[in-house]
Parts: sequence; structure tokens; C-alpha cells
Amino acid sequence: MSHRTIANANSPAAQSKKTIRFHAAVRAALLAGAMTFAVAACGGSEEPPAQAQEPAFTLADLDAAKPVTTVTPEQVAETFALGSKSTDLQRDLLEKEVVGQVVEWDLQLYEVQLEGDIYTVSSNAIPINDDSGMNLIRIVAEVRARTPEEYTFLRAVKTGDPIRLRGRITAIALRTAVVMDPAVVVVPAEEETK
Repeated sequence: MSHRTIANANSPAAQSKKTIRFHAAVRAALLAGAMTFAVAACGGSEEPPAQAQEPAFTLADLDAAKPVTTVTPEQVAETFALGSKSTDLQRDLLEKEVVGQVVEWDLQLYEVQLEGDIYTVSSNAIPINDDSGMNLIRIVAEVRARTPEEYTFLRAVKTGDPIRLRGRITAIALRTAVVMDPAVVVVPAEEETK
């Protein structure tokens, strides 16, 4: 029976479902952004986000990297908010500054999905202070559990709970999602001692 399960997991249908689920959070964010752009009729012709090349970046590289501490998720959300006062130049400069960098951010969890050994973790939309802007930015991270504590935490965390992620930003997709890959969860100290 275990051979059948392994065979089914590697079948083209299972791989297709895996791919669909893997990108579901990003697609939802992109669709929401595209619909908002169409409805709001923002005008202008914004270039699509630069395609990030996928260099070999391992969990060991992630652990060794010093996180960028000058950029916060709130700063990214304010800059990329629909109707924000930020210019295209400011958005381009911020995107160039953060893509490829490692960050460690405190977020509010929206959803966790599991495919194989990768958890797709998405946050609630990052709050902004600008009443004239519409916050669309959320974090979508491909998280690997490395310890039993991380494994337990990812399976127990609920929508609305605080979560700290450390990850490498690979893209900012259509002003709606900051994509991290790879990423790890930083388990709160009280969870590690249980």
C-alpha cells in the first residue's frame, strides 16, 4: 500500500494538484490586484515586476545571512498600497533594495497549506497608516520546518496568530504579495521550552 501512495504522490495528476496549491495564494493575491487595478482605473502603464532569477539559495545560506533590518513589512505595504503617495520610482527602488535580501518579520497569520514538506504560509494584509491607500500587500512564504518545534508550531498556528518568518524575498508580485523562498518560522521562545 505504501508503494501505491508513493506512486500516487508522484503521478502527473498529483504533481498538477501540487503545483496548483503551491501557487494558489500568489494567484489569489495577483487576481485581487488585477481586479482592483481594473476597477480603480489607475491608468498609466506599469511594467510587470522583474523576474527574479532563482540562484541556489539554501537553508544554510538563509541561516548565515544577516537580515535586512532597515525595511519593515509596513514600509513595503505603504509604498505599494493602491492609491499611495509613493511614486513609481520609489516603488522600483524599494523593490530593488529588498528582492534577494533576507528579512525577519513579525506578521499576522492568514493561512498555512502543506504540500510534501513545504508549508505555504500567507499573512493577513499588512496594515498601513495612509487612509487614502488600499493595503493589498501580504507575505507568501515557502517555509521548511527544520526542527520538531517548528513542525509542531506550523501545524498548531491559527488564523490571526502572530508569526515570525525569516526568509529571502524573491519577488514583489503586482503590488499584492511579497514572496519569500526559502523561509523558516522563528518559533517563539515559550514554544521552544514546551
